[in-house]
Parts: sequence; structure tokens; C-alpha cells
Amino acid sequence: MRDARKAFLERVLEKDASADIGEFLDCCTDLFEHFEQQLCEAWRHAAVDEAASPQADVLEPPSVMQLPESESDPLDSQDGSGAEVIGGETGQSGSTDEMPPTPDHPAFPAADESQGNSLNVSTIHARNRATTTLGRGYASPKRDYPPKGGGFKPELVFDEPDECASDASPAIHGEADEASVFEAEGSPDPCREIPGLQAEVTQESSQPQKEDPDTMITPSQAPVPVMFKLHNGKQSKPYTERLAILSDAKVVIISVCFPAELELEYCPENGEITGVPKLNGDFSGTVHYRFEDDLAEAPRVGTVDVYINPDPTLLWKNLESDRNAPFWKPDEQAQLICGKERRIIAARKRGRSHAHVGSFCDDDYFVHHDSDDDWYIAIVADGAGSAKLSRLGSRIAVHVAGNHLKQVLRGDTGKNIVKEVHALQNEQDPVKQKSLQGVLHRSLYGAVGHAAHRAMKGLLDGAEKYPELISVKDLSTTLLAGIARRCGDQWLCAAYWVGDGAVGVYSANQSVQLLGEVDSGDYSGQTRFLDIEEVSPQAILKRTRFKLCDHFTGFILMTDGVSDAKFETEARMLQCDAWDELWTDLETGARLSESDGNEDKRLLQWLDFWSQGNHDDRTIVIIC
Repeated sequence: MRDARKAFLERVLEKDASADIGEFLDCCTDLFEHFEQQLCEAWRHAAVDEAASPQADVLEPPSVMQLPESESDPLDSQDGSGAEVIGGETGQSGSTDEMPPTPDHPAFPAADESQGNSLNVSTIHARNRATTTLGRGYASPKRDYPPKGGGFKPELVFDEPDECASDASPAIHGEADEASVFEAEGSPDPCREIPGLQAEVTQESSQPQKEDPDTMITPSQAPVPVMFKLHNGKQSKPYTERLAILSDAKVVIISVCFPAELELEYCPENGEITGVPKLNGDFSGTVHYRFEDDLAEAPRVGTVDVYINPDPTLLWKNLESDRNAPFWKPDEQAQLICGKERRIIAARKRGRSHAHVGSFCDDDYFVHHDSDDDWYIAIVADGAGSAKLSRLGSRIAVHVAGNHLKQVLRGDTGKNIVKEVHALQNEQDPVKQKSLQGVLHRSLYGAVGHAAHRAMKGLLDGAEKYPELISVKDLSTTLLAGIARRCGDQWLCAAYWVGDGAVGVYSANQSVQLLGEVDSGDYSGQTRFLDIEEVSPQAILKRTRFKLCDHFTGFILMTDGVSDAKFETEARMLQCDAWDELWTDLETGARLSESDGNEDKRLLQWLDFWSQGNHDDRTIVIIC
């Protein structure tokens, strides 16, 4: 039989296909039975040796196949009388008697003779645990084979039962170390008696032990992550934002520090970050804080990021124009004229788009007050951006037209206009009033309309003066010319308007009357300019408008650099509330109501207002 089993195992190891599964199971069954017989013989030998001692008890060898799955000790059981049996003595709990060592059984190494023949309980329990371990690992069919945490690889000796009885060596051999002695007990180390036991005991001892919750020490809780958040700010603009805390925990802010040059400070009273940022970009602040249950002496440290958007006005360059270039003129200009009843405040400023590249201002204006006849003259013009000498064209247009109005209004034309206004005011018949309005319109045509005609002639003369350098198209410009005078109880306001921009007679919170229409082209940004067609008799009569009013807040003329930014659309320009907003803005920024002689300087400064996408030259004249 032994040779047959060996031959079969060799076939299994060689993966012989003739070794079927049934034959393999039969062989395994024989091996387990033979293993059990050898283990029982080992227990019998131990019992015989124990019987030789006067204090020994016979230990019945339990069947390996019947060992329980639990860690219970085979010796911690009761005999037939119900008395507890420990160490072979009935009724003597905790006996210290020890089995004498037998040199015939190396599984139980000899003890030191100086220790006597006493067997302590720990030795018996350790030996029984070793036996139980072997039973669970190699005998129980309910367990994997070999055990996953086994400490040795057993050899199976295929001896017959009669040979096992005559041989004192156990049937199972392992690669175990020599027996060791407990220093405290002075007795043999039972864990080294059975091969593989030390490995499993070590594994069991390495497992975490359950502790009593009442006696466990709870480690300090990890810090709760805290994040802080701030909204973006704008450079050179007041900043007031509350520090947002992104945490469920209760956090106490101690301080928040930003770079000193940023000029932002933390206010602990209301938890806000305030200041006027002087720089732009990304900045990181240091936040000192603590939790409510933290010690005040040990604050925590965090960070908060804030982005300051750049001030767009600071991104634009302001390069001076070339003073040595032909037809140079100042990049900006302002003027104040005080009449008997009204003031003329004028200002023009080169747009950011021109200042950024150091080019010229294409706008221009002309203002005048005749102290003798009390006529107020205001003219603005915007040279075409596509014309290379538009700065010269706007200057020629305003000065030629202005000088013409000065002359005609001082003479008979001005006197006749005043008489016709009085006649219209005194007429009660509606039919005759309409006729007198026509007469007044033709007189204004001869004054304001002819001023536009003269301006056009001035452009032609300028082109003829430098034919090799200038063409009329190079001098293209718009023209908005206005005059005003008190006539009795009313004011006369008249204008000629060609091109974009705006001319309006404004009464605060009441009404606005436009003295013309915006000339828009077929495409955005297009407009009409002063040319021969626009100074024909029909065109002049059409473009010349006037208004008689008891009072007005301001007679305002402006180029598109102002009107586009403040009104945005032509429909908006017709609304009185839009002009109310404009006037409020002027009062706030330029303080026009303050007659201190610096109104023009403040108006020039006001023209530097920011309007996204509107960076053209700006000119405005106000009779107020």
C-alpha cells in the first residue's frame, strides 16, 4: 500500500492524466486516516510515560478529527464525576504538578532538574493549544490546507501502525527550533515544543487587542480644514468686502494681513476688509484664526487670496503729440467766458486712443461773447479720423464760422434777428405767428447757415493753399454751431448741425429740445461731414433750427466722444431723463454751479471720465 501511494503521488506531481480525481480523493482519505493513527500513538506514548510518575494522570488522547473549532483547551473539561480536571488532579484547581520529561519524545524537551517535577498550568495550556492548532490546521476538513499562516511544512512518514508503536518519535516532523526556557517560570517553553506553534502564536499576538472604551485614550482630533474667500476688487476703487469662511466649524478671526503697499486692512468689529487698493494682480493675505475650543495663545494660520482688477485708466499711455509736426495744436484746451447773464464753459481733451499712440486731437471748438450786444457763440467740430489732416480741418471750420458769426451778429443781421423775435412774441394770431417764424428762420439762415457755408469755403481755401500737401478730403470735419441771446422775456437759441454729436437746449427735469438730427451712416461709426452738398441753400435751411424758451438750464453742444458715451443710442438722446443724468454727472464732476473761475478746468478734468469702448476725442461747450 505504501508503494502504491507513493507511485500515485509521483503521478500527481508529474501531472499524469491517468491520475483521475476519484483515485486522488481515495488517496487523501488514506493519508488522513494514517495521520490520525500516528498522532494517537504519540498520545499513548505520552500517557504511558506520565503513568510512570507517582503524581501523573492518564491523559486520554482526543481524536484529531473530533477537535473543536474554538480555542477551548482539551484539558479544561470535566470528568465523569463532574469535577474539574486540571493537571491530572481531581478537584485540585491550579495544580503545579508537572509531567516528567521523557527523552524518548523530542516534542516535549526535558526540563531543568532543578525545577523539580512540577508542571504549571501555562505549560499544559500551551501544549493543548499546540495540539488544537495542529488539529485545526492539518486534520479538520473544514479548514484550508495548508493553513494560510502556518509556520512549518510537515513531512508525512508513511509507516505502518505497528512500526509507529515501536518507535518513540512522533509521526509528524517539522523544522522547529530547540526548546527554550521561560526566564520567569524557569520551565521549558511549551510554544517551542510543537513545530509551527511559535509562528502562529506570534501571528495571534500581533493582532490588535480590543481595549475598554472607558480606558482608551482618544487621539487629538485632526485640524478641520478651513478656507477663506474674498471677492475681487478694482484698483483705485474703494473696496469693502466681508471675509467669507468656508467651514462648518466655528472660527474666530484674529487678524488678516495683506502687503502694506496694497493698502487693505481688516476691521475686527464687522469682519470686513476695507481700503482703496493701489496695486493690481493676485495677492495673498495671512489669516490668523482659531476654533472656539482652541487656546487663545496658539492661533492657527491660514491664507486668503484676492484678485485686484487693474484700473483700465492706468493701462493707457499718455504720449504727447509731436510739436514739430505741421499744424500742431495742444492736446487739450479749456476756456471760460462770463457774460452778463450766462457763462460759456468749454473744454476739449484728446481721446485715450490718440493719447496712447501720441497722435493729435481731431476735435476743436470756438466760443465768444459780445458784451455790447450780449450774443453768445459756441461752435464744436470733430475732424474725421480717416482724414490725415482732420485736426486742421476742424480748426479751420470752427474759427472761420465763429469769426463770421461775430461780424454778422454785431451788425444789422444781429439787430434784425432781435426785432423779428420781438415781433413774434407780440403777435397773438397763430397764422401770423407762423409767418413770423418763417421770417425769423430765414434771418437765422443768413447768420448761422452762412457761417457753415463760410466754414466750407475755408476748407476749400486751405486745400488750395497747399495743393501738393492737402486735399479737401484730408480736412473732413463735422460742424455744430450755436448762438444764444436773451430777447425780452425769452431766450433765443439757434444752431446749424451736420454730422454726429449733439446740440440740445436742456431744462432740468422738464424737457430737452434737439436743434438738429444725428447724421448716422449706413454702418456703425459712420457719419456725414461738412461738404458742398451740406451748405446748399436747401440743406442749410433744413439744418438750421431754433427755439424760443422762457428759461433753459444749459445750451449744450458736444462731439460724439461725449454723446456716444453718455447717450449710447439716438433714441436715448431724445429722452429728458438721459440729459438729467448727464447734467447730474456734470454737477458732480465739474461742479458747474460753483462760479469760482475754475469751472473750465474742472470741466476739462471731467472729460477724462471712463466709458468702456469710448476713447475718442471729447469736446463740450455749455452756455449756462
